[in-house]
Amino acid sequence: MKFFLVVFSSLISFSLMAGQLTSGAQVVELINTNNDTEDFAIFLKNGSGPCAIATPEGVYKIVFPKTSFANQSSESYGQAFSISLAAITSGLKVRVHNFDNNNCDQANFISIYSAS
Repeated sequence: MKFFLVVFSSLISFSLMAGQLTSGAQVVELINTNNDTEDFAIFLKNGSGPCAIATPEGVYKIVFPKTSFANQSSESYGQAFSISLAAITSGLKVRVHNFDNNNCDQANFISIYSAS
């Protein structure tokens, strides 16, 4: 019985964390296209998660391709760009997620929050 509970609880916690690319990060640059494609990218510093591997300059990039929003509302892509813009303007922290996998080049969710 204990074995079942351990396996069950680890499966639940894995599914809750699957796709979280970074958390507690600060957006330091926002670009409206990446490699001349229909997407945008954010450069971040600090934070934690599988994408939070900084370059020698101290930043890392996460890309939001429009195709990653296919299962969401038609407004979701624009909302993600707006939230990214608000994050860089305010300096607040962000959490970025990919509902499909852990690919840092296919993000489709971003939240902005105060760290207080």
